[in-house]
Amino acid sequence: FRVPEFNIQKVIARRVAQELEAGSTVNLGFGISANVPRILLEEGLHGAVTWVIEQGAVGGVPLLDFAFGCAANADAFMPSPYQFTYFQGA
Repeated sequence: FRVPEFNIQKVIARRVAQELEAGSTVNLGFGISANVPRILLEEGLHGAVTWVIEQGAVGGVPLLDFAFGCAANADAFMPSPYQFTYFQGA
């Protein structure tokens, strides 16, 4: 995976990454937030957070740009409506 180049988007993504707690499950959106997993990779913290993207991938590393919605090495895939139940603790 490529490391994001240093720019304002990386600064924002790094700040977001600092707020995440190990063991958290995070719903990841498109745009700047999609770079947060790469910040954790860069910091050696891959796996500290479980990513969920609305297209259904749970875990792994979400892909960027045109491939956003897919994930490398995802742990599971679930239909989008079930994600609401997942985040509500059921």
